[in-house]
Amino acid sequence: MPEENNSPEQKMFSIVEEAGRVFSNQGIPFKTEAAARAAMTNKDLSHEEYKVQSYEDGYILVKKDPKPKEKYYRVQFNMKSNPNDEEDVTLGVNGELLVIQRGVQVIIPGRFKECADHATYPHFTQKPNESRKQVGTVMIFPYSTLGEATEAEYRKQLREGNKKTRAALAEAQKLIQ
Repeated sequence: MPEENNSPEQKMFSIVEEAGRVFSNQGIPFKTEAAARAAMTNKDLSHEEYKVQSYEDGYILVKKDPKPKEKYYRVQFNMKSNPNDEEDVTLGVNGELLVIQRGVQVIIPGRFKECADHATYPHFTQKPNESRKQVGTVMIFPYSTLGEATEAEYRKQLREGNKKTRAALAEAQKLIQ
């Protein structure tokens, strides 16, 4: 339902809301993206909760989908099983890298656990007079899940760093002094 306003400025920023979508006071899309943003600000709609989206020949405000909270896991990566294995486990997700020491209990976000789950290679067998067959997959970075953790525990662990981080910070402190 349109709001009743007296001044033209207030009328310009009147809104109609239906099913999580916000239109101008006439029930049509805003003419410009700037007008939609101004209406959001004028009506104290949260920028965290709403976003501007193109709609037909204009713009409307729509509720953002709430982001699910990320889970954190307490894990321990297995020691090297092959002399060619890397000393530390390096996992990367969207440009963010984690370098994880093997054999030590650590807390990692779910996105890095999923990355480790997908880091696999195929395992094949071949018998005489038969073609080669894939019989399974092998994890490149096998680990044990020890339970769930919290984001606060993860952040604390990041601040403390690992042995390489602490050594680099100590070296930097020597250079400063």
